Amino acid sequence: MEEALSAPAPPRQAQRAASFSPTATCETPEFQRPERADFYGGGLKPPAKPAELLIGEGYNHFEMLETLANPYGLLGRAVLAQMGLNR
Repeated sequence: MEEALSAPAPPRQAQRAASFSPTATCETPEFQRPERADFYGGGLKPPAKPAELLIGEGYNHFEMLETLANPYGLLGRAVLAQMGLNR
């Protein structure tokens, strides 16, 4: 019981996980700017937390979402790696 109470809560575990910021090349600058600004401006990069900018070459924001459903897609691969399930 004591171990369960002292274990970190899921939100705290998520704070320690690596993050990624996806953007696509077939987007207007208005869609690309927030992701790149967050990444390069330091919004997603606390000192002890690795972050990666994922650029979907030839994708728009609808197609980027589709890559999440595929373990070989850009976002699917990134999420599996974040969960430690990549091989």
